[in-house]
Amino acid sequence: MKRPMVWFLLYAITGLLLSYSPLYFQIISWVILLGLTWCLYKTYYWNGILTLPIICFFALLYMTISTTQYDQEVANIALEDSTYVDVEGTIQSISLLDNTTKARLKVNRLTLDQKQYPLKYDIVAYWEGEEAYSVGDKVSIKGTLNKPKLPRNPGAFNQARYYKNNGISFSLYGKTIKLIHKSHFGVKQAMTACVQRLGGIYDQVLPERQAGIVKAMILGDRDYLNHHVKKDYREAGIAHILAISGLHVSIIGYGLYQGLKRLISIKKAALVSMIVLILYCMMTGASLSTVRAVTMLVTILFADLIGRTYDVYSSLSFAALLILAVHPFSLSDAGFLLSFAAVFSIVTVLPVIKKIIPHQSLLLDLLWVSVSVCIGTLPIIAFYYYEWNIYSLLLNILVVPLMPIVIIMSLMVGICGIFSLIVARLCAGLLHYILNFFDLCCHIAQRLPNANFILGQPSPIFIGIYYGFLSLCILYYYKREQKPIYKKIFCSTIVALAVFAMVVQFLPKPLEIIHLDVGQGDSAVILTPDQKVYLIDGGGNMHSKRETNTGQEIILPFLKSRGISQIDCMILTHSDFDHIVGLLEVLEAYTTRKLIVPATYQLSRDAYFEKMVSLARTKGTQITYMQQGQRIRENALDLYCLNPKEQSVYHNNNGHSLVYKMVFYRLDHLLTGDIENQQEMELVKCYSHRLMCDILKVPHHGSNTSSTDTLLSEVNPTCAVISVGQKNRYGHPSKEVVDRYKKYGTILYNTAEDGAVTIKSNGSSYTISTYVTKRKDTYQCKY
Repeated sequence: MKRPMVWFLLYAITGLLLSYSPLYFQIISWVILLGLTWCLYKTYYWNGILTLPIICFFALLYMTISTTQYDQEVANIALEDSTYVDVEGTIQSISLLDNTTKARLKVNRLTLDQKQYPLKYDIVAYWEGEEAYSVGDKVSIKGTLNKPKLPRNPGAFNQARYYKNNGISFSLYGKTIKLIHKSHFGVKQAMTACVQRLGGIYDQVLPERQAGIVKAMILGDRDYLNHHVKKDYREAGIAHILAISGLHVSIIGYGLYQGLKRLISIKKAALVSMIVLILYCMMTGASLSTVRAVTMLVTILFADLIGRTYDVYSSLSFAALLILAVHPFSLSDAGFLLSFAAVFSIVTVLPVIKKIIPHQSLLLDLLWVSVSVCIGTLPIIAFYYYEWNIYSLLLNILVVPLMPIVIIMSLMVGICGIFSLIVARLCAGLLHYILNFFDLCCHIAQRLPNANFILGQPSPIFIGIYYGFLSLCILYYYKREQKPIYKKIFCSTIVALAVFAMVVQFLPKPLEIIHLDVGQGDSAVILTPDQKVYLIDGGGNMHSKRETNTGQEIILPFLKSRGISQIDCMILTHSDFDHIVGLLEVLEAYTTRKLIVPATYQLSRDAYFEKMVSLARTKGTQITYMQQGQRIRENALDLYCLNPKEQSVYHNNNGHSLVYKMVFYRLDHLLTGDIENQQEMELVKCYSHRLMCDILKVPHHGSNTSSTDTLLSEVNPTCAVISVGQKNRYGHPSKEVVDRYKKYGTILYNTAEDGAVTIKSNGSSYTISTYVTKRKDTYQCKY
């Protein structure tokens, strides 16, 4: 059987994936797998094929046990966030950034309420200040233990998955730390000292931004990588150069091998190079891309050592199996998937492109490499990052050829710096200018028109269809002459996919209202059946210590995950911090056709409001001042404005809130902003006959200054959504208000408990689903 390692990998991955599926699907899959195994055996008559189902079964069992152990560990120990514990463990890695020390601990003992817990997985610990600790030291830390956070909105960063993929169970914020045992100097300590020494040299001879880049490229230390650098390189589509990959390892390992061959025998040169590569992998933290690259190169050298032919597919499969055997959760890690997909694309897609378009040009060679990598990795990029820079294909042509120079010069700077910083600075001159050129490329790529193409997050089914079709295309190209049946299969697949795409395109789409969980604030997105996008408020975290706020961290990821690239209408109900700040970030990043603000703000001098109006004018956004009696109509969607009144005077900013009665066929949704008692009385007085609705957005986050009996008796909602922050200092929602809603039989949904609340309606009924608690209820429209 040709390339059995590839089949071992395919069956292992199938087993790992089946662990996430329900029992009935597993049974169906096992029937198919056993049938496929029998067909393979009857074709090749190799007894090793009979081990494939066994590999699949053990992979399924391994992932099930690993997942159960991890989930139980996280669930059973930190029963609540910020639990005070005493942890004793051994430092695996350590770094200092902005006067905060970050360390990864292998835990020996964790004490909570005088009870000790064993931990299988590591924790990441933080404490203030720089302490004289090193890798291998045994320490005791007392502090607050936190669970990894699950996303509370669609498209948000999944910290829990990130921790799980990296074998980390908790984060610990230390209050006190004590050294229990100082480590003896060994191999690991020597490698850590080497990394720290080289890192110190880069810090001394290069600017801070460039030193961080070089340490990430050469030492695998991404802790010192500036946040803006990560963002710039990722958005430009060249973030791959910041990770140690095949190019880095090939230059270091294969360059050493070629040099040693001139001095000693081939076998000795291969053996020494293999040892150096393995040590380099350990020294740089053994990231997934590094392990993959080192494994493949070591396989090449081992093939030379024993006089065997090297096969790239078998080597790639062996590297994947090795990683998955140690870290099965890596199967859902973006770095793992992108690393292997990129290499696989180069060895499968690139030869097809070269045969279809023959050429003798270095520039075209580089372009087709970039295109083939793009074809193989685009669905993964879309699933994890939602967008892609269309100019990255050309940018890689400029950047990748310079990478050998960057790597060689970085190594020279590090080695020379050990003996003389003056010589190191001389060597760093060319490196400095190349990295400046990379920054310039990122700057230009992000500012070219239509640079970032919003892809949206594809479903796993779509990704499976994509790669299945790509595989069929490659097989068709190679087999079309030998086996005419491939042509029939290919044509039939094209027709089936075209029909499927047309059916999906013309299926009726529902109205969607998504009340995002922005903490203590409001933000709602309305998606109409004809793909119009309305954004009402944007939240704003007053206590955030980050440079970004709810717009960058919550709203934009959600919009991008849904493939939304512009806002048709942005509505600011009023200019309180917890409603406007996220809108400012979205307005800065996205094209927005229209901005609607309260008419009573025409004479306002509110600082945030003035900033928004100024930004909107700069961006060419149409600004509309809206008041009671005006409306927005979009086919079947009608937004009728009930507040504020023209030239009204309000005692506080909440009174200015825009209030909308949203009507979609028979669905009525009352959107209330932060109105209080006075405005509620006025609404009942003016619109008592129009206030009845199916769904109410609870006024002012459930404050006891709103949701009066007078309003609720007129509105009589079936359901109500409270947009509020967890453990907020205001005590929202008020118990008195919650009891009042229960008295009227209203079913409450609370973003603090439920996460994002999504409402889907066809106009006669509606379904409300929650992102965190997974509630899903269907109701009939009653008006």
